[in-house]
Amino acid sequence: MRSKFLMAFLLFFSFFTIVNADSILNKDWHLKQGESYKNAKPNSQTAKLSDGTYLSETLDENGLGVLRRISSNGKDIIWEVHNEYGYYYGLMYERNGYIYTTYYDPYYGTYLIRYDLDGEFVDEIQLTGIDDDYYVYDGEMYLRGNILYIINYEQYYNELYPKYIHVVNLEEDKLELQDTIYLHEIDEEKVEKEIDSISGGNATIITKNFEGKNVELANQNYFVTQQFNNGDYSYFVGYEKNANGTDINGFIYKLDKNGNIVWNKKSAIGMLYYDVTSLSEDYVAVSGYSFREDGFYDAYIMVYSKDGDILEQHNINDEIGSHSSDILSLQAFDNDIVAQVLSLNENGDYETYLVRYIEAKSVYKKVDGNGEIKSVDKAVPGETVVFEVIPDDGYVINKVVVRDSSGKEILVSGNSFVMPESDVTIEASFGIIKNPETFKELSFIFMLISVLIGGAMGKILIDFYYKVKKTSN
Repeated sequence: MRSKFLMAFLLFFSFFTIVNADSILNKDWHLKQGESYKNAKPNSQTAKLSDGTYLSETLDENGLGVLRRISSNGKDIIWEVHNEYGYYYGLMYERNGYIYTTYYDPYYGTYLIRYDLDGEFVDEIQLTGIDDDYYVYDGEMYLRGNILYIINYEQYYNELYPKYIHVVNLEEDKLELQDTIYLHEIDEEKVEKEIDSISGGNATIITKNFEGKNVELANQNYFVTQQFNNGDYSYFVGYEKNANGTDINGFIYKLDKNGNIVWNKKSAIGMLYYDVTSLSEDYVAVSGYSFREDGFYDAYIMVYSKDGDILEQHNINDEIGSHSSDILSLQAFDNDIVAQVLSLNENGDYETYLVRYIEAKSVYKKVDGNGEIKSVDKAVPGETVVFEVIPDDGYVINKVVVRDSSGKEILVSGNSFVMPESDVTIEASFGIIKNPETFKELSFIFMLISVLIGGAMGKILIDFYYKVKKTSN
């Protein structure tokens, strides 16, 4: 009992912070990128490069495209490129030290452009001309070998149709447009097979999940804005208006892989849903905004459980210190979710922000039956986690190891470690005490001195205390 009390006392007065990670999504950082144009929603997307930095595409204050490379910690804009001819459309790909993206020039048409990783222009090719009455409003990119497939869509109310597939050969010395397939001239079943073969079945075709099902979305008052596939399920978000167009609310549908509705939810009146994504099959994050009485907006990220319950809500104005805001895009990467945000400050200027959210990861405990481990159940990557290993009476700690989800051992300092970007398991084994009375007295003395001294020397004694416990059997 004496050693348990002292350990608790020591944890309370230690310099480490016990992580409180009750939230699923935790804001890691936000960065103001610069002034922007008010209608930036269709043109704002984010990509993550192989080194952990980010590419951000949005509009400048003149409505022209701007491409920025952002540091992984969100502190710096490494470089930015302003497009003098048109605006980007968020289709970005990294390959062999190059960045590929598309932009639309209202006088000449749509282009695929290539930059190096320092933001220097390399070359470009034209995909469509202005006479095609077409530009890249939405789409996806897929790389197969040396061929880049660019699938473009057109949207009519709640229906998103694939329109073109551009086939581009990515040679090191030049770009070559090998073919442009106009999908409206091909049988619908062949279109689906063609796209599935390119995308591996991951391409976005909103209409086929609703077609023939008991989901009445095909009317002028109901608008699907985004789809997200999460394992065996698809989520659709959007907004609806009443017959008079006065009341607006957002909606979210969950469908199984056969197109059957699992559940659907509606937001409060006046809130619109625009984007949906996730890092886990246990929840989805939905972005939207609501109208305020003063005529401005509050942007939100709503987190729904897989059963349709609202788990948490993030007010973007509060999290970035904005007067009015709208989320332009919400995208999930390997271990984070990034939001592009359009903000209106109190001076009436529009600005864009990049906001990064990270998941709290699980802290599991594993013992051999002769003691227990106490710690938080979840922690945010980068935070310091303090744990307590308590042997049963007559036992001492034999070994303590912390491993990440891949089995790699994490560095432990005394009774703490820094949470990696994965789940961890704290493993502890115990041994029988050979001389219990002597050990109890030594334990009491070492722990008391450690608490009284504190600081670096106290930390050294704590580490030595653990070594004594490990070798005393």
